[in-house]
Amino acid sequence: MEGVPSIYVPMAQKTQITTTWDGMDNPNFYFLHVYGVLRPGVDAKAAKANLDSLVGPMIEDELRGFPSMSARGQARFRTKRFTLIPAGTSLLADRDKLENALDLLLGIVGLVLLIACANVANLLMARASARVREVAVRMALGAGRARLMRQMLVESVLLALTGGAAGMILSIWILDGLLFVQGSGSNGEIFLNSQPNLRVALFSFAASLFTGLLFGIAPSIRGAGFAIVETLKENTAGIVGAGAQGWLRRGLVVGQVTLSLVLLVAAGLFAKSLYNLRTADAGFKPDYMLTFRIDASLNGDEKSRAVAFLDRFRKDVEGLPGVKDVTVAATPLLENSVNQATMSIEGLARGEGLNTIS
Repeated sequence: MEGVPSIYVPMAQKTQITTTWDGMDNPNFYFLHVYGVLRPGVDAKAAKANLDSLVGPMIEDELRGFPSMSARGQARFRTKRFTLIPAGTSLLADRDKLENALDLLLGIVGLVLLIACANVANLLMARASARVREVAVRMALGAGRARLMRQMLVESVLLALTGGAAGMILSIWILDGLLFVQGSGSNGEIFLNSQPNLRVALFSFAASLFTGLLFGIAPSIRGAGFAIVETLKENTAGIVGAGAQGWLRRGLVVGQVTLSLVLLVAAGLFAKSLYNLRTADAGFKPDYMLTFRIDASLNGDEKSRAVAFLDRFRKDVEGLPGVKDVTVAATPLLENSVNQATMSIEGLARGEGLNTIS
């Protein structure tokens, strides 16, 4: 299954796996997550209260490693607490950003669902109109209106459930394809699992059932509500276009056009934003620039030798034909990376410092 590790390495062998950095000897280098199993009868709130009782001494111990931290920074640091997250919850760094984007996507999908349901409801009403004589004959033979309504409602629900099942299968294929393209486009690793769980399956079933019932009621009522005598006399033209059905179908069409216009405007704004991002002035000409990564520490050299190697490498590249200038940077351009540091200015009284983000 994509996203599931093929091999696990003990923490004792970390230095053999990551030869260029350790981090195990630095308490301020956070890269591990702690997992635990709650004892029977202990809930998450009680566990968090027990962990919070340990925070104070741990924070004071860490603060001793930051003797130059300002009083305001120390007060803010002392407010830190443990955060307990269920093991099945994603620990992605950009979880909040992904949630906002997925909420927007869910709203768009909901509008598309309403448009599709309105269209299907219109088709069901037209189908009910085409079955006027069939319904009239069955009612003349003794079939009750409630029974006919149940039949048409069941037909619409089965249609919705079939569409929901087909949509689930199609969504799995599409998501697998998108994740495969995303993984092959970066470093080949996929950390997301696109396989639906029980909650997703239940939601899809509930949504399909609800839409089948909601948009199948009107066609079922209308299909079983024709007058028997007029229908058997073949006066169906006046019945089919009569009052309630006419304005309801027109209302569904108006709703479809309205929702489609909303989605069209949103899509246009989104496309314009993408265009603005592509045409924004980055301050340099990216068409004439090449970037690549090189890690001199992989040779096992000390920092001074690694810096000397990078300097020689930069000069060698500058001498190549067609190369105008070369530079080395720890943070690549346009990579959405954030560095934060506190600076002090010589000659000014020490205060909170100046936070800079690049």
